[in-house]
Amino acid sequence: MQILILIFYSMSPFDTILEKKVGFGKYQYITYFFASLTHFSDGSEIVGLSILLPVLKNEWKISDEDQSILGSVLFFWDSSWLNFGRLRI
Repeated sequence: MQILILIFYSMSPFDTILEKKVGFGKYQYITYFFASLTHFSDGSEIVGLSILLPVLKNEWKISDEDQSILGSVLFFWDSSWLNFGRLRI
């Protein structure tokens, strides 16, 4: 059993090269920070929509269908920017 655990968690040669030769420096920490910040903001948008849409339904007196359309438009507007600025091949 212990041998299987060691084999399962053993590092590949590529991982060993990354750990020993390249390392994890200032650039990697900055990149990791901004990638985490982007991931957090993407997730908080969905949480914000789930809190905001029921409040807007009560304040604006909109129907369930209008609420779902509003949520879909806001969600797909954000995902439409994924293709903005990319090269066409």
